[in-house]
Amino acid sequence: MKQQINKWFVKSSFVRNVLTLMTGTSLAYGMTAIAEPFIARIYTPDAYGIFAVYFSIVSILSIGVCWRYELAIVLPETEEDSINVLILSLGLALITSLIFALIFFLFSQPLSELFGINNLYVLIIIIPISIFITGFYQCISYWLTKTKDFKNLSFFKFLKVFLIIFLQILFGFFYKDNNLGLIIAYTLSLGLANLFLGVRVYNKIKFKMVRCLSYQRMFTLMNRYRKYPIYSILPSFLNTSTLRMPVFFLSTFFTASVAGQYSLSMRLLLLPSALVIAEISKVNHQKFVEDKYNKRLSNSMIKAFWLLFCISISGGILIFIFASFIFTSLFGSQWETAAIYTKVLAPSLILRMIVSPLSIVFGIMDRQEVAAGWQIASNITTIAFLGLSLQFNDPLISLYLLCLNDLIMYTIYLLLIFRISHVKLSKLFSLNFLS
Repeated sequence: MKQQINKWFVKSSFVRNVLTLMTGTSLAYGMTAIAEPFIARIYTPDAYGIFAVYFSIVSILSIGVCWRYELAIVLPETEEDSINVLILSLGLALITSLIFALIFFLFSQPLSELFGINNLYVLIIIIPISIFITGFYQCISYWLTKTKDFKNLSFFKFLKVFLIIFLQILFGFFYKDNNLGLIIAYTLSLGLANLFLGVRVYNKIKFKMVRCLSYQRMFTLMNRYRKYPIYSILPSFLNTSTLRMPVFFLSTFFTASVAGQYSLSMRLLLLPSALVIAEISKVNHQKFVEDKYNKRLSNSMIKAFWLLFCISISGGILIFIFASFIFTSLFGSQWETAAIYTKVLAPSLILRMIVSPLSIVFGIMDRQEVAAGWQIASNITTIAFLGLSLQFNDPLISLYLLCLNDLIMYTIYLLLIFRISHVKLSKLFSLNFLS
């Protein structure tokens, strides 16, 4: 068994690629762990709440900015077809972002009242730009995954987080509107990091683009992968809106400060995901595509599950144990409520971090309709549980019910993933997957 484990870690390209991505990411989020206490003392819970609302809007609207064709970049067998899908996705991102800009300009007042942001006039420009930048990164990151250029992805993570930390501290001290400092710093950081990454990719493929780009081929590929916009946009939109729903719920029915406490709590809980889980998901995507054709998908799924399980459980337990110390001693007494929220939400976040990276199997197996059905059901149950909590008029009870809902729904999601990828539960607990 020891030899099998050593063989798996040393020779597995999957593990090597994950470790490559983790190198830059670990350094970046190590800096975040050091800098977060300073940032949390510069900005108020209200500022965190406003940033959480902004980030939630961008996250939700960014889902369909490329019409989900960015997911198809890794699928073609030829590099030429992947380049065509890449350019198609970037073009759709630009057009869709301009449409969002027009909508925000025409309906700024009602949107300001809906989202509870008094200075939305500033965000009319920032939000559409952030949406395009996010879509741009999605496209480029999937291209780097396709070409297995994980070193550039790793460096991008480091550069982005370094810039975010530096600019958030800078704006916190020198920008008079402290509530917008987090937002402007985040947008500038992501934009500069994307510029660096985009130039690197363009220099590598510019000659190939001239040779292989074809509008006719783009439309052919657009039709071939049409299931992504048909079946993936809605469930992904529902999934992200479900994840971000508590922010809107807490800011609407309670206060921006409560939403800010929840937001910082989630940032700490998602730290293991930011460090490792996202990278595993990117590596999984390319590997699962290859293993599908090699008839080894179920074995790869089991390996990925146990790797995610070990990382998520260990990270979640450590955060649960040290939550009170982290928030009150490091961040300041104003964040004591966030420590309580963290302990309540930890179990559901651990399960979510295990399950979510494995959900890419629905697209790989061309079963997006199953994921769509689950997302609709999850969205409905989340609304129902949060709605039920309103009668108690207590944000803590709302989060308890939210945690219960997530534990139920993500358990069902995991079982669906195993079924689609033909993983037998009996084999899940066998050591044969290490061979």
